[in-house]
Amino acid sequence: MHIPALAHTRRLVTVVLAAAGLVVAAAATPALAGTSSAGNYLALGDSVPFGFHNAANPAIFLNPRNLVGYPELLAHEEHLRLANASCPGETTGSFINPTRDIFKCEGPAGYRTNFPLHVKYSGSQLAFAVHYLRTTPNVRLVTLELGANDVFRCQAQTADQCASPAELQPVLAKLHENIERIVTTLRTQGHYRGQIIVVDYYALNYADPVGVAGAEALDKAIDTAARDRGARVASGFLAFEPIAFAKGGGDSRAAGLVRPAPDVHPTPFGHEVLEVTVQRVFHHL
Repeated sequence: MHIPALAHTRRLVTVVLAAAGLVVAAAATPALAGTSSAGNYLALGDSVPFGFHNAANPAIFLNPRNLVGYPELLAHEEHLRLANASCPGETTGSFINPTRDIFKCEGPAGYRTNFPLHVKYSGSQLAFAVHYLRTTPNVRLVTLELGANDVFRCQAQTADQCASPAELQPVLAKLHENIERIVTTLRTQGHYRGQIIVVDYYALNYADPVGVAGAEALDKAIDTAARDRGARVASGFLAFEPIAFAKGGGDSRAAGLVRPAPDVHPTPFGHEVLEVTVQRVFHHL
């Protein structure tokens, strides 16, 4: 896990966000001298928090420490002990029940069937989260990024790639319901009273009205579910937008935030932006 190699871009992230009009100076890491851990942090979700990206050599996936996402960066900055339970390809349904709404996490071809996760567990990601919260002291933060794979699954299963409102709206309604259920379960069954931050998704190209509309519809379903259940929202959409325009004419790839096509995952710079964004919400900025 090459945190120092990634962390050098943090200053650049701060400068770019400040130039875009986002106040980030107060998001600097608080001094925690003399302690190796200021508490525990549980990261949940899909391939984005996992740190997944397309790789020419699949051997990279055999060691999850090769895959670094914004949770690792945030844990490093905040001196938190991280349990990153996220799984590439997870849907909101399979997060709750690994035999339902399977996309690319579970099943014979699923990621965790063939490659190790950052955290080893059986059963659902939600069941692990509840167990972790009930048995781990001093959990200061839970982050959740989930929902994109619900849409990707619909796109893979429909001839028009889920372009019809009659196909898409039920997917968005169901993921909204599932995220409400997940946040509620973390509170009631996990007995967790600390911060839950739900992270929403960026657009690949903010100059593309169709793509932006799709990202906004997805994020609206996610954000309203989170807020309805008392969770905070860290907006990946709003964090990437000014940088994409300032550095890439609206294109998140041209701005260095997202890896080259066909990959849709953040670059190290993109993960730094997400980490700063989550950190600001963590500190109520």
